Amino acid sequence: MEEFKRIIVGLDLSDLDKELIPYAAYLDKVIGFEHITFIHVARNLQLPGQLVKDYPDLMSPLDETFEKEMIDEINGHFLDSKAEIEFKVEEGHPETELLKWVRIKEADLLILGKKRNENGAGVVPSKVGRAARSSVLIVTEGARLPIKKILVPVDFSVDSEHCLKTVLGFSGPLDAELMLENVYSVPTGYTKTGKSFEEFAEIMLRNATGEMNEFLKNSELETLSDKVIYRLDKGHDASDEIMESAEEKDADLIAIGSKGRSDPAAFFLGSLAEKLIQRNYSIPVLVNKNKGKVMKFLEALMNI
Repeated sequence: MEEFKRIIVGLDLSDLDKELIPYAAYLDKVIGFEHITFIHVARNLQLPGQLVKDYPDLMSPLDETFEKEMIDEINGHFLDSKAEIEFKVEEGHPETELLKWVRIKEADLLILGKKRNENGAGVVPSKVGRAARSSVLIVTEGARLPIKKILVPVDFSVDSEHCLKTVLGFSGPLDAELMLENVYSVPTGYTKTGKSFEEFAEIMLRNATGEMNEFLKNSELETLSDKVIYRLDKGHDASDEIMESAEEKDADLIAIGSKGRSDPAAFFLGSLAEKLIQRNYSIPVLVNKNKGKVMKFLEALMNI
């Protein structure tokens, strides 16, 4: 099980930072990070040369006074932290710079904030989540602390197993209840069998239960068998079912593997994980990636 030790937190200098910084501090207290880098990326402005000449301060990435306030805010929440903490300001495109620093710092986890009901709020997290070699935690505006309930969707894939074992590693220190969920569906050709939708749904549920038991046995996680929620996907979109379950069970965090067993060859982020990042504005989502697997894949690409 890979641990989260080297962390990057992306700040946008909005009110959301006042939630994101305490969230990161809470995780640090329970998990114990070794290195935390807070980064604000100021977008490059394409301004006419004369305007830049007349108003040079427009190109200043961050006022020194405001930078000191941000550092004080960070330090105020990490007084007892044993982690090495740094604060950086960069210019450029947020996605590019964040991915660059994830690589430079060899980060295990990237933490980003997401505003509620704001147009385009999911664009940067989705783009970064797709390409980051690290796991990504999207903290939604208004996220609750402490984390007491964690929902983990399971589709019996290798990434599901890795995610589940990673979450088990920190759910204990968090003293959080773990809930597993499998979303099963009825194949469109069920009518050819002569059975009703309800009858075939029962068949699929029995199949899902058998697969789950086998999955947990092979993963040496049989003690979690009484923590499983089975949910029929009636709308052909598992992300809707996962969100409904998370809301019904009052989950504080959704943790999902970056790839499912039915995802195409695109390596970095599966369709289900991406949908949860894009469409979810209420519950934080951890997209867990197998860092060693990602690194091997990147090394293979470099040798092509």
